Amino acid sequence: MARTRNLKPAFFKNEDLAECDPVVRLLFAGLWTLADREGRLEYRPKRIRAELFPYDAFDVAGMLDQLAARGFVRLYEVDGQKYLEIPTFLTHQHPHPSEKTSCPHPPEVAIAVKNNCKSVTSRENSRLVSEEQGTKPSLYLVPSTSHLAPSESQSRPADAGRSATADAICWDSSEGWQGITDSDREAWRTAYPACDIAQELARADQWLRGNPTKAKRKAWRRFVTGWLSRTQDRGGSKTGQAAAPTSKAARRFWRSEFDRQMTDAEYAAAMRQRKTAGGVALDLARTLTAEVRNAN
Repeated sequence: MARTRNLKPAFFKNEDLAECDPVVRLLFAGLWTLADREGRLEYRPKRIRAELFPYDAFDVAGMLDQLAARGFVRLYEVDGQKYLEIPTFLTHQHPHPSEKTSCPHPPEVAIAVKNNCKSVTSRENSRLVSEEQGTKPSLYLVPSTSHLAPSESQSRPADAGRSATADAICWDSSEGWQGITDSDREAWRTAYPACDIAQELARADQWLRGNPTKAKRKAWRRFVTGWLSRTQDRGGSKTGQAAAPTSKAARRFWRSEFDRQMTDAEYAAAMRQRKTAGGVALDLARTLTAEVRNAN
């Protein structure tokens, strides 16, 4: 069954993919919709043709060979059945949590699962494929790479590793926070000086444990920065009994009339001053009008 997937504009600028026939490029885009949540599907050219090209008599097997030769897809076999895999599928696709897998792991990933006694997804498989094939450009120039430019097709993009760093932070109920570095903590201390970073991370951890339905997310870095930002706006971390909550009168709010932040008291005083100044200006205008009438 076909599924909705992401396809970014950089797909059309990939020079490695441009070496394939135009219809092969269309086939590659279609494979993303047929793959399961791990980026795998059965190697059945006739069925793939029926799904993607029901009105054409294309040689899908030969078209898949073109993609495999350039590293865009990978063939493997399990128990006599052939399968296709898109190595970098999960790097750029975000399947729905309820979506099911339909194909077995490739043999080397199955061995890793057996040896490590843990689940290995296509993210781990991408690492294994990279170690096996080296830094083959086509593994990095995937069609959903947003920064891809034609001049980058012969080497790995300069920021190809940034997404891994940005997504390194994660949380689960058994291990808590993972992937947070000292540089992350230092950057947060600078950006949110009123926050006790260790305390706020502990508070967020306990909140997530108490709200397990809220723990199903992917952008964990955004979650942490949002948590710290809200704490900063509320006046910072509460450290012990001596820390009294900030009263509403002392909190500063954005006042559009004056284009700046002001407390309630400052706002009331400014409004009184504006009203007084407006009254004086009105009296002066009336006096000048009367003088003009008398002169005439």
